[in-house]
Amino acid sequence: MLLSAEIGEEISHYPIHRWVQRKGKVLREEEDQKWQVTFEYGAAVEGEGEAKEIVVTEVDATMIHSQEGKGRNIAVKLGIMYSGKELESETAKYKRYWLKDKALYGGIEEAQEFGEKLYLKGEEKLTLSKAENMLIIGDGDQWIPAI
Repeated sequence: MLLSAEIGEEISHYPIHRWVQRKGKVLREEEDQKWQVTFEYGAAVEGEGEAKEIVVTEVDATMIHSQEGKGRNIAVKLGIMYSGKELESETAKYKRYWLKDKALYGGIEEAQEFGEKLYLKGEEKLTLSKAENMLIIGDGDQWIPAI
């Protein structure tokens, strides 16, 4: 394991798993609180950044097998928002681009709540409420219009 090599001692994956679980719980509680304040109590949310010419939102979903039961699948929804692309290198053999001002969100909640939480991430990072243009890209799956 890389961490074990870095510190020169053997580390089991169990403590790392517990650390990640604790940190994830804190982040999830903070996210749920922001969502509740905004969408259940109606508090206004407005980012503090500059207006972007365009914000692109790409959404998709995939099915994963649940550990809770045989044959049970969970739909994981994924979203990425960005304000454009930037060429990584003028001299590279193959052109590669970086996404500017990237915001990511993934969840297993219903489509509307997923969309609201994705919006909060986008407002925080990209100030969606001030965007001049918005483009939403998806594969046409039935849950996408609900966001």
